Amino acid sequence: MRRTFADRDGLPGILMGRVSDMSTLERWTEAVCADLGLEPGAADVKSVLDLARDVAHGVARPAAPLTAYLVGVAVGRGFPVEEATERVRALAVGWDSSNEE
Repeated sequence: MRRTFADRDGLPGILMGRVSDMSTLERWTEAVCADLGLEPGAADVKSVLDLARDVAHGVARPAAPLTAYLVGVAVGRGFPVEEATERVRALAVGWDSSNEE
């Protein structure tokens, strides 16, 4: 059963789950960045999550993490992050899986 009563901070319990998830995501991102020697602001979390969502829904769920990795490789090799993200997003949105062999 989902909690909908306000918690001690006045936020509905359903929203608190999302706040908690974001806190976990933020802590995880900071830890990974620190471990890899990256600046904490190096990760554009919203852009990565939006891209993963579009790929998961437009192509296939397992394609989302692979795509995020491939975009990261391209960016690491000098491809501008905004351009890489937009190109791949457009590819995913226009993907037609019915033409696959």
